[in-house]
Amino acid sequence: HIACEGTTACGLIYARRHLTLSRDGGSLLSVRCGYDCYRSEAAGMIQWLSVPVYLHITPGDFRKSINGLSAIVDEAMGLSPFDAGVFVFCNRKRDKLKVLYWDKTGFALWYKRLEKDTFKWPRKVDDKILTLSDEQWDWLLRSLNSRFEPWVDDCPLTYTSPNAPKKKDVLGSLFLSILSGHNRYAHMTALLSDGVNSKLLVMSKVVSDDSARRALKKINEEEGVSWLQQHLHGCYEPLLKFPWILDCDVTVKPLYGKQEGAEIGYNQHKPGRPSHTLHTYMVANLRLVLDVEVQPGNQSNSKHSLPGLLDILNRLPESCRPKFVRGYTIKRN
Repeated sequence: HIACEGTTACGLIYARRHLTLSRDGGSLLSVRCGYDCYRSEAAGMIQWLSVPVYLHITPGDFRKSINGLSAIVDEAMGLSPFDAGVFVFCNRKRDKLKVLYWDKTGFALWYKRLEKDTFKWPRKVDDKILTLSDEQWDWLLRSLNSRFEPWVDDCPLTYTSPNAPKKKDVLGSLFLSILSGHNRYAHMTALLSDGVNSKLLVMSKVVSDDSARRALKKINEEEGVSWLQQHLHGCYEPLLKFPWILDCDVTVKPLYGKQEGAEIGYNQHKPGRPSHTLHTYMVANLRLVLDVEVQPGNQSNSKHSLPGLLDILNRLPESCRPKFVRGYTIKRN
């Protein structure tokens, strides 16, 4: 890792020297350059916190340096390059980014080039400028679509009607809804006014809750579970190369109305009410969930968790298996 304090970081970047941020070994080091910055251990890059992020939508001439980009900020974007914030530019191939900012001692220029894939740059936007939140900026830097696109392509959802919504729009709407903390289909209507996040995922539109509900019904359950498990495993597998503990837990979820699999079982707080049991397998302390099985309410015993536990262990390569497995049992009088 490289440790830079004060204006040294900006001086290095300004001088266009090649900075290499190591991805393995070493400790997490901070970079301070006038704003609250941090070095992302997972992504191997510098990021800015709690500052406005302005995107210049039109691809620019990447031969321009600080003076040329400052002129674009002033003339094309109608902003002052001395303002608090970072100004982001992309090339035509969408594989390079330049970030310009003023650090109170001088201008600094940050440069990123992707070796594979491209940045999912917003398109079909009327405004010449977009302002991103911290989360949206993080998505852009990490090239979120490098996982989103394969996830969409592998989905077993198929349509035959030419009037059907695009698969990417359906899955993207569900994805954004979950990230927004929604727990009902009707809550998806709140995304209709969001003109930024859908563009970052290169979606045509946000679909209605009825379209999303019908789409999930069209997916074969066995194929859908296999599809989700495969891509979920790809997200957390790099973390499992370090020693870790697997926790197995069972949660009783009381239900109201008639739902599939609702059975009367052990329920200490609301006896006699139908419920589901959620058999959860997670990384201890991190509370990172590897898998969840929904079973009837009368299957809360640990013997019903054992098949799912063995399935997870069999799917993991030897180098990624937990050092220790622990679980909780329910004792009844």
